[in-house]
Amino acid sequence: MTGNGPDSILPQPTPPGAMHHTPDKLLSDNRIRDNTAMALGQPASAVTISGRRYDGATNTYYTARTPRGSYNCMINGASIMAMDMTNPPQCAPLGSPVQAMSFGR
Repeated sequence: MTGNGPDSILPQPTPPGAMHHTPDKLLSDNRIRDNTAMALGQPASAVTISGRRYDGATNTYYTARTPRGSYNCMINGASIMAMDMTNPPQCAPLGSPVQAMSFGR
């Protein structure tokens, strides 16, 4: 339904990998996957991202799965204040803590 009906104000689904416009999704899923693939030395096609969580400041935490194993990861940056720049993701084997870092370190 289109026009001014009640369905016209319902949120529309965002396609996978598309840019989300909420503070917790400033980074697209594809950008996180590509940066994580580089950090882990894997092709992007071998990396699956799940369980995204945003800390409310500048860090996005998530799980990355590859043929070599699963990892707890964190990517810092991409906020409006950081002008969309990020630090490389920090990843540790699943079950190990990820060391958070400040932007620009």
